Amino acid sequence: MCFHSGLFTTPRFAEEIGIRLTDMMTAKLVQAVNSENSKNLQADVWRMMQLERELVFNKEHPSYHFGTGNKDTLKQIPREALLNFHNKW
Repeated sequence: MCFHSGLFTTPRFAEEIGIRLTDMMTAKLVQAVNSENSKNLQADVWRMMQLERELVFNKEHPSYHFGTGNKDTLKQIPREALLNFHNKW
């Protein structure tokens, strides 16, 4: 997943390794993230981690801000917000 996040947040990274992101490639990456999220929703371990995150972590704690996304959340968030999040964490 770390490799995929580099493609989203740093287009130059993709170009440096010889990949030029097209809209189709971006859509495939979004679908990969969405598929992983769908898989996670069915896993008891993932549910326990989400429950722990909501009940235990302080909302200001860095771990509170990490998880998976889906195609709806990725479409809603402006690119600038994604870059700011990536730079912060």
